[in-house]
Amino acid sequence: MKIDVSNIIDKELATFVDDGILLHKEIKKYLDKNEKVIVDFSNIKMVISSFLNAAIGKLYGDFQYNFIENNLEIIGLDEDDEELLNDIVIPNAKSFFENQNRIEKIEKNILGE
Repeated sequence: MKIDVSNIIDKELATFVDDGILLHKEIKKYLDKNEKVIVDFSNIKMVISSFLNAAIGKLYGDFQYNFIENNLEIIGLDEDDEELLNDIVIPNAKSFFENQNRIEKIEKNILGE
């Protein structure tokens, strides 16, 4: 399945978290069916990290890393946005979800729960 990001968010700027959530739901729908997904950013002029976190990063909490690597392809990002995704968003998401239980315990201790 090929997903055109601009068709999902109905704009050329990928700058809102809510739009990232929309894209995440669309991607997840196909990955849940074990379908390979190509996410095409070709018609997007600007992408920010919070959008990528909501759309792509959150997938690392839904699926195993190897599954994502084998079933998700991102195309159409410019070099800077690709670097943002691969060097910041994905490593941070993987780290967060690998350590989520520990992070939640620390948060509860801080909040006194």
